[in-house]
Amino acid sequence: MSVARPRARWLITAVLSWLFALTLTAPGASAHGANGQPIPDAAHYLTKLTGISPAIPGISASVDPRGEWLAVTNATSKTLTILGYAREPYLQIDPAGVSENSFSPTLALNQSLFGDMSQLGDSAMPPSWRHTSRGHEVRWHDHRIHWMGADRPPGVKADSAVAHLVGTWNVHLTLAGTPMTITGTLNWLPMKPGPSTSLTAFLITDTAVFGVLVASVGWFVHRRRTGRRAAAATSAGMPWDDGLGTGGSFGSVTADTPVR
Repeated sequence: MSVARPRARWLITAVLSWLFALTLTAPGASAHGANGQPIPDAAHYLTKLTGISPAIPGISASVDPRGEWLAVTNATSKTLTILGYAREPYLQIDPAGVSENSFSPTLALNQSLFGDMSQLGDSAMPPSWRHTSRGHEVRWHDHRIHWMGADRPPGVKADSAVAHLVGTWNVHLTLAGTPMTITGTLNWLPMKPGPSTSLTAFLITDTAVFGVLVASVGWFVHRRRTGRRAAAATSAGMPWDDGLGTGGSFGSVTADTPVR
């Protein structure tokens, strides 16, 4: 059997697998709210981080525009404690790494994207810290930074064609006992007809990549077929030398042959 055929089949299989992966990784809107109810128009909500107060060197934060996660970094030598929904100690970053409070009600609620804030439990228990990482950054899903309603905000319901400030959010912290606050906003982006910009960019980019892959497979198969035809024509017109036929000197590298 020719070597080209199994290689070509392997490449075609890879392309088909890549296409299947696209169906799993295509960008989609985050859609979750209170009590597990889907949020309509989730792609139109934009979460922004506006600042950290007071600004302390070594303390930084970032947020996912879709409201999927909030991340905090502590590059100082002090202990940073992130407070939960009931202002209880939730997460901690110190020189040894990241820890979470096993008794924090926020920890339990954040295990699911569908956390029900009405089920916030007792936050009066002393913290029990469990070490989770040696790093100095922690990222988690926080229900304070995204829209939790199953319905649109009142202003958006009145007019979804214009931008709206849905609200502001804040997350409280302490650095060695000094209070700090991360602040941000939640905005509504106007509805626009047609596919979203992110989806359009995704389709254009991946269609181009797919075209390159298909062209590569076609070139490879054509090259192998052309090579086989040339080899057949040569063997029909001239007998192989024993040395070449057995690989004795064909393609070998001698001591005085430079390898580049």
